Amino acid sequence: MSKPKLAEKPPVPSAPKWLAPLRGLLLFGLFFVFVLRLIEPPLQLHAQGALFYWGERFFRQMISKPGGGLEYLWGFLMQYHDIAWIGAVILTLIAFWLTWVIRRLLHSALGYPVPVLALLPVALWAGLLPYYEYPVLQFGLGPLGALALAMVVDLWRSRPAWVRVPVGLVLGFCF
Repeated sequence: MSKPKLAEKPPVPSAPKWLAPLRGLLLFGLFFVFVLRLIEPPLQLHAQGALFYWGERFFRQMISKPGGGLEYLWGFLMQYHDIAWIGAVILTLIAFWLTWVIRRLLHSALGYPVPVLALLPVALWAGLLPYYEYPVLQFGLGPLGALALAMVVDLWRSRPAWVRVPVGLVLGFCF
């Protein structure tokens, strides 16, 4: 007695492979124009008054406290907001990396890609950008660092604990 054959499902049409990078380029290109024209990065710099000094003393002072690495990186990147297009590039790159890390983690956790869900945190972060009183650069860098740390832990699960624990503690202290 043979098993009855199930009717084969027709293949689901999918978009061409070249379309995904084009969509991403269009989306982040629009984000860049949004930041450049509506947010105006120099206004963020002047509203937040970020201070950054080159030197070992300032670096040690910042790194000696929890979250100091994030604050040091924030001050370093914030000084470039004085030139509008460089500030817009920095914010666009943070949005891109945040989306990429979230997409990788979701794909790793669920087993299939969920690109629209990966854009939700970036869309919420973009909603904070017009409010100059908030350190929005830190709001983007903090989750990016934490999610990147989660991705490192996910990628390093086969490594021994004596390697993972010190790396996690150092990165966790910085972010």
